[in-house]
Amino acid sequence: MIDVHCHTRFSIDSQTEPCALIEAARAVNLTRIAITDHADFAPGDSSFDPDSYLRELAILRGDHNGIRVAVGVELGIQVGHAASAAAFLGKRPFDMVIASMHRVRAHDIGVPGWGCDITAEEAWTAYFQDALDSARVCDNFDVFGHLDIPRRYGITRGTRAEGDSLVYLDALLAWLISEDKTLELNTSGFRYGLDSFHPQKWIMERYFQLGGRRVTVGSDAHVLGDVGSRIPDALALLREIGFTHVRTFFNRSGEDIPIPGEFSDEQRWVCS
Repeated sequence: MIDVHCHTRFSIDSQTEPCALIEAARAVNLTRIAITDHADFAPGDSSFDPDSYLRELAILRGDHNGIRVAVGVELGIQVGHAASAAAFLGKRPFDMVIASMHRVRAHDIGVPGWGCDITAEEAWTAYFQDALDSARVCDNFDVFGHLDIPRRYGITRGTRAEGDSLVYLDALLAWLISEDKTLELNTSGFRYGLDSFHPQKWIMERYFQLGGRRVTVGSDAHVLGDVGSRIPDALALLREIGFTHVRTFFNRSGEDIPIPGEFSDEQRWVCS
């Protein structure tokens, strides 16, 4: 039971105290968690001072009565922010780095109306192209987060990537595989009124078909009640596709943990 994508008050969109996050994780029987607050680099975006962050969370990092706490960051990547991202990370001792796309070609996809001047296929193509270009220049990361996040917003809300965009999706997945990156199955899609995780099952299946085996799971929790949300469902889906392990990180080093063959009633608390 792991959840390697959680936010605290160091993110602009969360008020959760780090200590309370750990207690919430313990209450739902998690054994590995990662605190991964936002660091984005456009004016007005969420970020934090990395040295203060690491210093304050150092006392929580490590093993706590059955829970291993990693201290990481969710890095908003963009081609134009490569220098800022590199400077932010430097040689600082983050345990893991999630690379996420919150903007497409510098446009915030969470702003109402994003992509409404183009077709959904064009928007998906732009997203996958920019994700690949951004990942290549901001390649100091371990995990690629919530891959099909445009499903939440604008012209692409609730849609499926199709047509020419699939060429760029395959190129992105192939690059992640070739660079030994880990793909996240993020459970937050349901909280946004969607009918799937991020990414959808068919994308995880395509990743597996292309040879991808490095996966992890995260709730993207910003409030205590979402810590561990739907993690057993995500693990069951991965097992159904054919994945046998999920990956956690500490000291930027990955550890593969077997996916259970079945879950007890206690473990499946989040599925109700």
